[in-house]
Amino acid sequence: MESLIHLAQIGSTNNYLRELLTKDPELPAYTIVDTHTQTSGRGQRGNSWESEPGQNISCSILLRPELPHGVTTFDLNRVTSLALFTLLSRYIQPTEIAIKWPNDLLIGRRKIAGILTENEWLGDRLNYTIVGIGLNVKQTQFGDYHPVATSLALEGITFPENYEAWHHSMVREIAQLLQHEMERLADDVEALRKQYHQHLYGYQQEQEYQLPSGERFLGTIQQVLPNGLLEIESATRGKEQFAFKEISTIL
Repeated sequence: MESLIHLAQIGSTNNYLRELLTKDPELPAYTIVDTHTQTSGRGQRGNSWESEPGQNISCSILLRPELPHGVTTFDLNRVTSLALFTLLSRYIQPTEIAIKWPNDLLIGRRKIAGILTENEWLGDRLNYTIVGIGLNVKQTQFGDYHPVATSLALEGITFPENYEAWHHSMVREIAQLLQHEMERLADDVEALRKQYHQHLYGYQQEQEYQLPSGERFLGTIQQVLPNGLLEIESATRGKEQFAFKEISTIL
């Protein structure tokens, strides 16, 4: 069974888990660090993650992946996205849920979850991956957060009286779903990538995108390449590939 370390408050669950690994390099896969209050949560590429104390799920999970030939570190992002998609589909109609490249989950056009994956290498071998997950649960006010955020509570989900026990069961379930998707990744990465595309926001649909220069254009996602680059085709620009931070989706 996965090991759950729950802390009342911590700066960053990813950082705390990394510190644990310096003390115990043999920490088992699927060890979870969970907190009700994360004071310095981070998103991909240094973005901040806004979360009210005690209202949401903020956790980090240790993976020890062995990447078979052809499997990339971005596939670990796909694995996490699909695990969260499955979890959310137990509460929300699956047709309302979408994975937004590179690291968010949406309900409609509203962000409900974010992912931060951090990899540690030993030479050319992946030693471990820390998957940080933020899931909006009970929070109902998000200020000027962009994209517009939502939560399970705002989507009409109610919670049992023993919220603490429910919270812990949800975190364990995320780890179990991650383990299931990791097994699928080892068995058939192409099937997993296909499912990821099926749930991808804007896949084979024309959407508006914005470049760092401020230029906007209409384009259609053709695919997310194995290395994580987003391939978009537009009438004005042709077919292009973009890395993180090189393009944003207008929601």
